[in-house]
Amino acid sequence: MGPLNRALREWEAHSSPRIGVSRLAGGLRWSILRSGAWRRPPNPPAVSYAPNEYTNLTPRRGCFTMPLAMDYAIVQTGGKQYRVRPGDSITVEKLPGEEGDAVELNDVLLVSKDAQVSVGQPSVAGAKVLAQVARQGKAKKITVLKYKPKTRHHVQSGHRQQVTQLDVKEIVAG
Repeated sequence: MGPLNRALREWEAHSSPRIGVSRLAGGLRWSILRSGAWRRPPNPPAVSYAPNEYTNLTPRRGCFTMPLAMDYAIVQTGGKQYRVRPGDSITVEKLPGEEGDAVELNDVLLVSKDAQVSVGQPSVAGAKVLAQVARQGKAKKITVLKYKPKTRHHVQSGHRQQVTQLDVKEIVAG
């Protein structure tokens, strides 16, 4: 038995029962072998879950659903925006304070509390995120290379940004 017949028999063993040997004659047999379809395993069955109190849709294979009631906020600090939830740990640019100190982030751009979303113009009035400083430290080192062609000029230096790791405790809506 040659490799062509062996490959065809393997494909027939893995294919659906609707396609029989009689249909795989002539050019169709060659097109299946050239396409590599005989190497692919059969498709897995679609996964389906029953809806519950956390999801608004029944998830299907390849789709993601968001929980209906999720408390989160979008805060801005150090020129960057972060999406935070109570219990999250985020790393931001250095903030004043020692480990264990309480920190208030007052620049809150969006608050979602009990399925009610408040969007600020530019920030939500009275909203704040209460956090605790977990660690003061430095981020991973980055390498900076300055290079000018045809002059033999290159300068390589490194930089480690000072950062603060925060543990988010509570989101206070305005």
